[in-house]
Amino acid sequence: MNIGAVLKSFIYIISSSLLYPVLFLLSLLVLWTLAAAGGFMAEWVERAKIRPYDLDGLVNALNGGSLKGMVSHAVMEYVQVCKGVVAKESVTL
Repeated sequence: MNIGAVLKSFIYIISSSLLYPVLFLLSLLVLWTLAAAGGFMAEWVERAKIRPYDLDGLVNALNGGSLKGMVSHAVMEYVQVCKGVVAKESVTL
């Protein structure tokens, strides 16, 4: 029995059985990468549209004005959550 031929056959079987699962996972990773790149580009475009502001304008907007156009939507959502937490804590105190 030739050990080289057995080893070649074993490696061929392993590589053949892993070919399609690896190709499937690579396809999924390419799709995920495209989706992440699209999200990155959307965030970049949104941040590029934000107008510059001064500190007083930001403080006034946080105290009751509108943050629209001053910060990204993710920051606006975070500010709303923080306001909700502060409001709940002030009610319970």
